[in-house]
Amino acid sequence: VQSLWFDYSEGALWCATQAQSLLATRLGRDARVGWEVSKDEPPYRGVRGQGRATLVDDRRVAQDVLERLVSKYGQEGTPLEKWLSSRIETELVVQITGLRVSSWDYSARM
Repeated sequence: VQSLWFDYSEGALWCATQAQSLLATRLGRDARVGWEVSKDEPPYRGVRGQGRATLVDDRRVAQDVLERLVSKYGQEGTPLEKWLSSRIETELVVQITGLRVSSWDYSARM
């Protein structure tokens, strides 16, 4: 299990990881992934699914994805953004496609 920031666009989930990370190593061996988007607090609902990950080693794509993630998660202008940007040369994009999705919603029980 690996928690990642993500962005959904163009029919894919987009994430980022360092080239030498355990995640990149594992995805290099087996591109099949399971994923879930949910909160660990009421109301309990979310989506989960499966897909296939492609590692994209392109600085321009990595910069674009990283900027979208930093913005989505409200980290613009923070020390975290500066640190993440300083590592762009070794950043890989994880593009998850072939999404099979299911959802759940237990809010009626809450």
